[in-house]
Amino acid sequence: MRKTIFPGRKPVSLLWLACMLPFVSLSAQKEVKVQGCTGVWVVSDDITPRQAEEKALMEARKEALRKAGVFEEVFSAFGQVSENDNSNFYEVYSQVNAIAIGGMMNVTDRKVRTIWDPRTETLSKEVTIGAVVRVNEQTDREFVLELTGVGNTYKNGDGLSFNIRSRNRDAYLTIFWFDEDGGSVVFPNELEASRLFLADQEYTFPGNGLKYELSKVTRKPFERINLMMIATRQNIPYTDQKVTFESVLKWVYSIPAHERATVLQMLQITE
Repeated sequence: MRKTIFPGRKPVSLLWLACMLPFVSLSAQKEVKVQGCTGVWVVSDDITPRQAEEKALMEARKEALRKAGVFEEVFSAFGQVSENDNSNFYEVYSQVNAIAIGGMMNVTDRKVRTIWDPRTETLSKEVTIGAVVRVNEQTDREFVLELTGVGNTYKNGDGLSFNIRSRNRDAYLTIFWFDEDGGSVVFPNELEASRLFLADQEYTFPGNGLKYELSKVTRKPFERINLMMIATRQNIPYTDQKVTFESVLKWVYSIPAHERATVLQMLQITE
C-alpha cells in the first residue's frame, strides 16, 4: 500500500481476507511458569522442515496454554475453524492464533529435535519449550473496535479506504501494516495527528485528502499484507523505531486488556 505521506518508502503490498476475527486479549495480572511443553509436526511434500518446526512450536505453545489452564479461554473464539475450511480463512485463523498466543507468553527456553521414524518413513520436527504465561486479566467486553468497508481483493493500483468505529468508549487509534519485509505505522503520521475518536461515531480513513494506494512490488500473482488496528482508552503512542509483529505485540500487551481493543485484517492484491 502506498501512502503519499511516505515518500521514498517501499509500497506496502497487501491483500487481506476481509473477515472480522476477534483478537484474543489476556495479559499480565498473574504469571504461570510451565516446562516441558512439546509439539510435533511431520515434514511432508507440502511442509518444509522449517515450516514443520514453526508448526511444532505453535503446538508447543498451545500445550503451554493447556498447562497454564487458559487454553479453552483463548481458543473458544476459534474453535469452529478447521483446516478443512476455506484455505484463506484458515490462514487468517492461524495467524491470529499465533499473534494471540505470542502476545500471551514469553518462551524462556526452546529445544528442537529432528526425528526419523523408520517404521513409517516419516521425518518430524519436535519442539519443547518452557514459558511464562500471562493469565487472568479482566477485559472490557463492551469496548469493541469495528472495521467496515474493506474488500476481499484489490487490483494493483486500487485505492484503499475503510471505516472505523469504537463501540461504547472514546478511544485513540494506532494503525499498523505488515508484510514479509516488516511493517510501518500508517496512523498517526506527520499529516494525521493522534486524536481522540468519540464513541459510536464512524470515521473514514484516510483523511485530510490523503490516498492509500495498494501497489504490488513482486511478480507474484497476488500479495498479502496484514493490517492491525489498536484502540486505547488512553493516549499511549507507539515509540519503537522498528515495527515488527514482536515489537507491536510487546507494546499492545503492555496496555491493560480492559483499556484496549484490537482488529486484525488481511487483504490481497492481484494484477
